[in-house]
Amino acid sequence: MGNVVDIRASSGSRKSEFVAGLRRENEQLRERVEALEYEVTALRSERIIEQAKGAMSVRFAMTPEESFELLRGLAESQRRELGEFARAVVRSGGRLDCGIA
Repeated sequence: MGNVVDIRASSGSRKSEFVAGLRRENEQLRERVEALEYEVTALRSERIIEQAKGAMSVRFAMTPEESFELLRGLAESQRRELGEFARAVVRSGGRLDCGIA
């Protein structure tokens, strides 16, 4: 972000360049915000998946790797996103029949 500039007395082309620059900066910032929002969502999902693996490991005496494979397979078989299914497993204390219609 640049210095504050008073463009009221500037020529038309200078104002246009200034506005174009602001639009570019605005677009870059919007893209950065979107990327950060995506990263935050991914981190939250990863944390929930880890919690679900832990709950399943304890409940069913499985390794975390086995828990993940089962979690992933069940989510796929129900055509649900992994993070969504993991969240339901965590809420149900490691039960795997959560949210089955």
